Amino acid sequence: MTMLAITIESISQTLSSWVWSPALVVLCLCSALYFSIRTRFVQVRRFGEMAKLLFYTDKTQKTGIPSFQAFANSVHVAPVYVGVAVAGCWDLSSSVA
Repeated sequence: MTMLAITIESISQTLSSWVWSPALVVLCLCSALYFSIRTRFVQVRRFGEMAKLLFYTDKTQKTGIPSFQAFANSVHVAPVYVGVAVAGCWDLSSSVA
């Protein structure tokens, strides 16, 4: 291996260990709790309104997509996020020759 490849590999491993560490998980959970408290749990308080608006259709709107179609599209994207979370990030060191 060349010196550049070794350097890239070590940088990749260092960044990967920081990004996928338990500290990041704790930081994300603490951030979610903080913003939930600051907004007084808007995701719980407004759940009924969200469900009502999910199936609401505006007959006067000529362009755009309905709210349920937007929701369905976002649900189809969710497995991609789960796959990245389960498999981890792509390891750059495997592509270095």
